Amino acid sequence: MARRSVVPGVYQLANPASNAYLVDGGEGLVLVDTGVPGRGPGIAQEIESVGRSAGRDLAAIAITHAHADHAGSLAQLAEAFPVPVLAGAPDAALIRTGGAPPSGVPTSLFARVLFRIIAPATLEAGRVDVEVVEGTMVPGAPGLHALLTPGHTPGHVSFFWPEHRGVLFAGDIAANVLGLRESFVHADRAEALRSLTRIAAMDFEVAVFGHGPPISGRAVAQFRRLVEEMARSGAV
Repeated sequence: MARRSVVPGVYQLANPASNAYLVDGGEGLVLVDTGVPGRGPGIAQEIESVGRSAGRDLAAIAITHAHADHAGSLAQLAEAFPVPVLAGAPDAALIRTGGAPPSGVPTSLFARVLFRIIAPATLEAGRVDVEVVEGTMVPGAPGLHALLTPGHTPGHVSFFWPEHRGVLFAGDIAANVLGLRESFVHADRAEALRSLTRIAAMDFEVAVFGHGPPISGRAVAQFRRLVEEMARSGAV
């Protein structure tokens, strides 16, 4: 796992399967997503390393959605760190019980082929303490709050931090894989596109993703172009 600074106070914990993020919010550290199963020890080391340097402890774990590539190491990390775990209410039940998520709707031919070959991974049951609503504040990072962005899953949540002219933790509302694009699969594609359109109406400079590298300059402009392309193609 590689730790990379995105902007001051935001670290990407990169992995080929999916990214997690560590935020130094000034009052504590926040972990956004936990990656695939088995990443718990490596992420715990990063939390402790950044925490020692900054003089802060982990204050919260914020989960964007109940897929095993984003919450796969939650059970282990939630046991290691007795801090609040936040997730969207519709996804909280699956996180708590574990299991395989419902099959989604592929958004491209490539995705249809991929998901015939690769079955969705099973999610180990984990803890959720706070079922977020729109605007729920995340402990440890003043201003970091939840945006309800359903569609990829029923309870998908993005997180927004107003620092650095706006940092969007996009989860899987989109992917930055060979350019910004719609995610490869959604539970409800129409709802996902409505959420993406809503995000594109915001203003933010930086966006980070579960899949792909960050966009660090006028990120919202790329979201707006993506929505415009979808509208021209009839997808929106």
